[in-house]
Amino acid sequence: MPTGLPTDGTKCLSSMHTNPKEGKSMPKTRLYLAGPMTGYPDWNYPAFMEVEDRLTKIGFLVTNPARLGDPSQPWRINMRLSIRAMLECDGVALLSGWSTSPGARLEYQVARDLGIAATDWDVWIILYENHYVEHFLATGGD
Repeated sequence: MPTGLPTDGTKCLSSMHTNPKEGKSMPKTRLYLAGPMTGYPDWNYPAFMEVEDRLTKIGFLVTNPARLGDPSQPWRINMRLSIRAMLECDGVALLSGWSTSPGARLEYQVARDLGIAATDWDVWIILYENHYVEHFLATGGD
């Protein structure tokens, strides 16, 4: 059964990339996108795709639930798939409006309870630019 997760056997921190500011190889960080979908035009996919694009351009690996689920399936089925995918990630990037979404609030709570760092998507960019991602992940976002 396809899960939308990486199938090449790599884990989140096993892929390497070069940080252009430091010129050294460092692990890539996989972020899960959490945000509102239900009740939005086009399931809010344009916002998910835009954030995915912005984060991948600076070097993050992104798991985008807009690419995983099937809107014709019940909410609980899509949430199980999404949470399973989120658990394979290093952190959670929150889209605008996430706190009004029951699904995104559930994803956030699961992430926090399990020590997975979660913050607004644009904060991940600031963390990256300031070489603070590894510390943020190590502390669970605290």
